[in-house]
Amino acid sequence: MQRVLVVDDEFSSRLIMQKLLGAYAQVHTASNSEEAMQACKSAIEANEYYDLICLDIQMPGVNGNELLKHIRQLEIDSNIEAGKETKIIMTTATNDSNIIMKTFRDQSDAYLIKPITKPMLEEKLTALKLI
Repeated sequence: MQRVLVVDDEFSSRLIMQKLLGAYAQVHTASNSEEAMQACKSAIEANEYYDLICLDIQMPGVNGNELLKHIRQLEIDSNIEAGKETKIIMTTATNDSNIIMKTFRDQSDAYLIKPITKPMLEEKLTALKLI
C-alpha cells in the first residue's frame, strides 16, 4: 500500500484529504511544516518513503513553498535516487498564476485548487501514475 502525507494547518482540510486518499493509501497527516519535516526525515531513515505529499501552500510559519524546497533538499542530502523522489501536489485556495508557477519552479509535481473533489484528485493521481 502506498504512503501519503497530508500537510495542512486546517483540520477540516486534513480530514477531507485523508478521506479522499484513504481508499488508495495509508495516510499520515501533519498540521505544520515542523511536523511534516519530522515525518519526512523519519520516513527516509526507516526507508519507508512517502509516495505522495499533499502540501498546503498557505500555512503560518514556514509556508508550503519553503517546505517544498526543504523536502527536495532533504531528498538530495539523503541520496534519493533520481526519479524516486516523492510526488508532491501543492494545494491551496488561490489560483494566482504566479504562485502556481513558483510551485513548479520549486519542483512540485502538481497543483490543486481547493475545494478539492474526488474527481480532481483522481485525475492528478492518475497523471502522476499513483493509481
